[in-house]
Amino acid sequence: MRRWGDRSVIHYIVRMKSVCKLCANEATLIEAHVIPKSFWEIDHAEPPLRMVTNTEGVFPRRIPKGVYDQTIVCEPCERSFSDYDSYAAQLFLKRFNEFEEVRDNNRRLMGYMLRDVDSRLLKLFAIAVLWRASASSQTFFSRVRLGPLEAKAREMLVRGRPR
Repeated sequence: MRRWGDRSVIHYIVRMKSVCKLCANEATLIEAHVIPKSFWEIDHAEPPLRMVTNTEGVFPRRIPKGVYDQTIVCEPCERSFSDYDSYAAQLFLKRFNEFEEVRDNNRRLMGYMLRDVDSRLLKLFAIAVLWRASASSQTFFSRVRLGPLEAKAREMLVRGRPR
């Protein structure tokens, strides 16, 4: 017999009456990664990352596949992030050796430059990660809030245009 508080009962209730925060349709929400999974799986030889906290009574735990949240989006909306997430992973994880240092007149490092970048996809990737973090109910992202810009970010993601 299932009891109130049993994870499967709560899981059933969440799945039954949920509204996707991106498309605003009633839908079954999925375990969506706020930070794309490819960024958590950079080096399989390394031990799983640990999530640390300074909150009293909350203890560090291993997070081998990242932080995900089942209160944000439905599957079709999660798939809509795929192009942005894949592009950023390819850019930052596969082309990292192509970044060129940018220095000022005093030879101080000012940043890095990469040529041949699709700025639309890169902007949408950054907006998507920030929006997912702001929309997340996970404690890990509790200090990320876009405030009134959250609706604007959502609109840009729905349209697929970062303006």
